[in-house]
Amino acid sequence: MMMSEFIDRTGFEPTAKEYAKIEEAYYDFDGDKDAFCKAFVKDGGARKLCKARASEIARLNSLLMESERQYKKDVADREKRIDELLEIVGLTDRQHNYPSQLSGGQQQRVAIARSLVNQPRVLLLDEPLGALDLKLRKEMQLELKRLQREMNITFVYVTHDQEEALTMSDTVVVMNKGNIQQIGSPQDIYNEPRNAFVAKFIGDSNIVDGIMEKDFLVSFGGQEFACVDRGFKPREPVQVVIRPEDVDIVPPSAGKLTGLVREVIFKGVHFEMHVDVEGKEWLIHSTQASQPGELIGMNIGPDEIHIMSREEV
Repeated sequence: MMMSEFIDRTGFEPTAKEYAKIEEAYYDFDGDKDAFCKAFVKDGGARKLCKARASEIARLNSLLMESERQYKKDVADREKRIDELLEIVGLTDRQHNYPSQLSGGQQQRVAIARSLVNQPRVLLLDEPLGALDLKLRKEMQLELKRLQREMNITFVYVTHDQEEALTMSDTVVVMNKGNIQQIGSPQDIYNEPRNAFVAKFIGDSNIVDGIMEKDFLVSFGGQEFACVDRGFKPREPVQVVIRPEDVDIVPPSAGKLTGLVREVIFKGVHFEMHVDVEGKEWLIHSTQASQPGELIGMNIGPDEIHIMSREEV
């Protein structure tokens, strides 16, 4: 039976898929077209098909309307989230600018905003400020700390800049060739380095050989110094760590150590001096300027001396 003939006899116009089912039913009537068409109309076949088709269309329309509502909601939520992040990173007035119209710091803020849009619980930042100049980098350090506090997200911040590590972190992990050397607060890492690598990597350090005479007393450079360390064996060889800013410069006659100034470099907030002490170069940071070739005295307080075992080197 042709579809056109079926339509003429029943007044019902099925889809191609519906007609395929109708043809299957037609074979049960042994080719009696009249009987089949009457039975189809009498049994409400047309009405059933129409109802099924209308139901399907209604279902599809409902899905489309729901999809459209969800899309509009998603768009509204997305735009709201964008506005919130732009406000957080201070770029609300730059929303319609092209990348070429933004400064390096502004582009970095956009990158950070993009990484925050999905509200991660942990955010990995791998050298995020490496391409910025010094002033802008320091500004962005403060900006990142503010963002971390406001959004309450854990930042894993990877950097080779020791000052940046101390500035940015609540907890510092110092690694060497994939191995963890020390974990601690910035203050602990700086003031109580576990080994020579940490002492040298985080800030500048003077590391000299010494002897732990007894608890709270160490000798180096031919002099004995009070310290705050204990728990070492009597006369145990140790390493003594002294930060450059912890050396007090005094007249040679008043110093427990004396040294000859070899070089002086002005660093803005302090002078960096390279001093020869019994053939070993010491680094001293001081707001007091000395001159190359000048003999100076050096004193070191107990709290400024940190002791490490030799095997930790």
